[in-house]
Amino acid sequence: MKSLVLLSVIIAFVIPCSCETGTASVIEVIESASRLKSLVKESSPTSSVIVHFYSSKDKKASRISNEVVNKIASAFQFLPVSFASVDVDTVEDALSSQGIKKKDLPAVKLFAGPKVSLTYKEAFTGKIEEAAQSVVNWVFEETKRMTLESVGLKYTPPPKKPSSSSAGPGVLELTESNFKSKVIDVSPDTVVLIEFFAPWCGHCKALAPTYNDVAKTVHGDPETYGERTFVASVDATVHNSLASTYGIRGFPTIKLFVGGKLKSDYDGGRDANSIKEFIRANLPPKVVESSIRQLTDWSVDYEEDCLSSPLCVLSFLPSLYDCDAKCRKDYLKILKEEAVNESGTGFGRGWLFLWIEGGSTEEMIKLEEDLGVGPGVGYPNLVVVNGKKEKYSPFRGSFSPAGLKEFLKGIIYGGKGASPLYPLVSSETLLKKIKGSKQMTIKEWDGKDAPPLDDKDEL
Repeated sequence: MKSLVLLSVIIAFVIPCSCETGTASVIEVIESASRLKSLVKESSPTSSVIVHFYSSKDKKASRISNEVVNKIASAFQFLPVSFASVDVDTVEDALSSQGIKKKDLPAVKLFAGPKVSLTYKEAFTGKIEEAAQSVVNWVFEETKRMTLESVGLKYTPPPKKPSSSSAGPGVLELTESNFKSKVIDVSPDTVVLIEFFAPWCGHCKALAPTYNDVAKTVHGDPETYGERTFVASVDATVHNSLASTYGIRGFPTIKLFVGGKLKSDYDGGRDANSIKEFIRANLPPKVVESSIRQLTDWSVDYEEDCLSSPLCVLSFLPSLYDCDAKCRKDYLKILKEEAVNESGTGFGRGWLFLWIEGGSTEEMIKLEEDLGVGPGVGYPNLVVVNGKKEKYSPFRGSFSPAGLKEFLKGIIYGGKGASPLYPLVSSETLLKKIKGSKQMTIKEWDGKDAPPLDDKDEL
């Protein structure tokens, strides 16, 4: 039965090696890139080879890796598994053709066909027995998985064992059931550093104390790292779909997600300081909550706050006699959606949303017209002010969630259809006109309807 046929495995060891040993006869020496290419091309889930890449210039690593390879070859001597080796210093493009970096030496690569390759990325230290055992375990598990999946059978990973790489206090354990809510469907300021590990991975175990230290530091210092920054881990042998989705081919693999999206792979040192520096370097700008309020003092709200904000959205709402309290609150709700809600365009950008009743006096109408809005356009309307660039852009669309979102995105990103920018009336000139209107300060709205007009007013 095909499902019971053990895969012959092509494993590429990117490790220094001297092949002058008793088992050298079972290890083919690859001397050209074309031969390496043909081995990969000829491989399949049922016909595989173990290939050993090494650097003859690294004598110490050569000795260690040679011992590991010999032990592995011995472990597979009664199985239909072949071995080969490549000196990366003499065979051109041996590393680049397999997507391996020289700094990763030593490492392991598993081929099971031209389009199937897995990389074993543990460090080969002086612990020969442990390294060999780890590689053999990895080969058997991957062989079993691919054999079963090749005939449509389900692969069940070994029972999950407690792993020090995920057991540390503060390390967030991610699973297939919580990954989306913890990593993807998150606010723009959420940062998640994730280690994909395997319980049998010796290098993961070696990293565990350091990774736990990073978690403790990051979660204990929100002022530096932010309230929404997390250090997490995924057991890739249990949560295979996550490992497959993110192309995990070796362990440990560390990835950084920011605002629900994969931002970068970590490829630096395995010390705590390097990892923490990587997190700090990729933190998003601190989220400054956008706000919305009524303009009640032109000197403070406009001159000091509006002109100093990244962007100031100044809205002119209808009179309460044309639009009652409920009507005004509905407009304010639309503005709030864009100002302070996570789905809004202004969320987290530190924008200031101000509103004022428009068309209240002749002088105010002239002021509004200077900003490209006013009775001629109709109420409600608004203008976006960039005090730093001394520019403004009047709104010409529908005062609706969709209309505002489209307009504000055009302000941010520009492009076709974006509203033009105009030179901003100087603060001194503007305030002078406002003073003439005798409305430097405005009474705060109490949320109620306007008082009824008497007969004289109605006439």
